[in-house]
Amino acid sequence: MKQSNENKPVLDQQVIQVSEALVKTPQVLNSLLWDLPEPWTHATEGADTWSPLEVVGHLIWGELVQSSLNNISNQAMVCVLTNHLK
Repeated sequence: MKQSNENKPVLDQQVIQVSEALVKTPQVLNSLLWDLPEPWTHATEGADTWSPLEVVGHLIWGELVQSSLNNISNQAMVCVLTNHLK
């Protein structure tokens, strides 16, 4: 496997970079969706499309499933997102 300057496998560095980006997801979603009117967060673009609320719910569900598999808690993200998308 190709090695970087820090003698860590490149794949390990990519995983770290992706993880660092994903950590920002709750903050980004919060800033995008905070204080939007309910019709905006519940609206879809038509058949077979998801509302912002459904998209965030899907992300939360995926995080909860992954967390239970990895035994990692994501309660802070779930709390922030669900409280602001009611």
